[in-house]
Amino acid sequence: MNLHTHRAGVLDPTFGDNGIAPLTLPIGHRKFEPLSCYTEPDGSMVYYGHAAVAELPAEQTGFYFGRLTPDGTPTEAAPVHRVACPVSTSNYDFTVSRTAVNAGILGFSLPVHPVAKFARYRSYIGISRFAEDFTPLPEFGDNGIVIPLPIFNDSLRPAGSSTSPCVQSNTAQNRLADNIGLPRGAVIGKRIRVVFQSFLIDNENTEIIDTTTLLASFDSATGKPISDIGENHDAETVVLPERDGEALEPTGAHFYDNGSFVLLAVTSASTYLMRFHANGQLDDGFADGQPIKLPLGVLSYLAVSEKRLVVTIPASPLPLGGGTTVYAFDKDGTADREFNLGQPLTLADTDATTLTLYNAVIDEDERIILSGGRWSVDSGLSSECHVTRLLNNGTLDPEFADNGHFRGPEGYQYGEAVFVNDDGIRIVCSAPGFESIAKLTN
Repeated sequence: MNLHTHRAGVLDPTFGDNGIAPLTLPIGHRKFEPLSCYTEPDGSMVYYGHAAVAELPAEQTGFYFGRLTPDGTPTEAAPVHRVACPVSTSNYDFTVSRTAVNAGILGFSLPVHPVAKFARYRSYIGISRFAEDFTPLPEFGDNGIVIPLPIFNDSLRPAGSSTSPCVQSNTAQNRLADNIGLPRGAVIGKRIRVVFQSFLIDNENTEIIDTTTLLASFDSATGKPISDIGENHDAETVVLPERDGEALEPTGAHFYDNGSFVLLAVTSASTYLMRFHANGQLDDGFADGQPIKLPLGVLSYLAVSEKRLVVTIPASPLPLGGGTTVYAFDKDGTADREFNLGQPLTLADTDATTLTLYNAVIDEDERIILSGGRWSVDSGLSSECHVTRLLNNGTLDPEFADNGHFRGPEGYQYGEAVFVNDDGIRIVCSAPGFESIAKLTN
């Protein structure tokens, strides 16, 4: 009789090569820089990134979509098409997300527009929709792309006018982890709602001299702006409130089916968690009627389930000895007493290491999986990929890997993103020069 004992938190030998699959393109090369990705319910992964010029003929370099099958194989079934992004945007700021099962791909970018009279540019939202085979949807905007003009009249803005600081991460190690300030949006029925920052940029010294954070509404089929938000439900855009005298810089957002949304954002001083109504007005029924103020965490992360909101705030790698603080709230912003008796939980390792877990996801059993890096100093500052799973009550899961901690795979420096599916946990792992997917059993 054969006995099989399932272990959670070990590399799945049925995935890729003993649990690891390179995140690459099926076009005969390995050098690929992934910039944004997500998983489908069946465990397949859609990703977007840049194929390095040095690795390919000139006609094949550029930005691409790719797909991995649930077993980690770069699929040949859906041809990989070059992404048709606006010429005036930085393709490195393009993010992708799933609209719905078999409903294609939703992409956001931040095109820049020249400002009359001044040597300045204004960034604004750009939206793209693609079919499952990565081709642009022709009925959406201009062959799949919508680039509305900014609502600001910057031609009338005097030089040296108000400056709202833009918080820039100086601790992130990779674009997948350093997602601060990028647009957050979703398809909500017949609408696309997106939160984004608009920057006024001085072209001469590339200085950001003004920042505004907005919510915008668009028709999900055509991409046309829709006037259905704001206090009177008659506006296409809403300016979200400032905190600490600064525009909020989004680090996470979750949109509910009714259009309301939870936003995690930072200023140069603090992190804020807040909830908005579908029209973009602050929800005073959340928490105590005011946004929840937390310590500053430039790489703070938001994970949401039906029952709770989880915020992670990791320490900087230096000085050593730091950790990651996990906050749990119920859906209405009250401290979740089922998690660590309602208190924040700090995950740390030793005085000689720093645990920076800047990604999180909540599974169907309300367990929290976090990924990031474990930093130490040997011949220099270095890190190794680290994954932790907590039970619903905030204690380490003794059945996951080594008493709740998975370290590795060997040679990988940090876990840049984490996804959970019925068939396992997928970690985007970074090593010098390339990224891979590691699949763990759950």
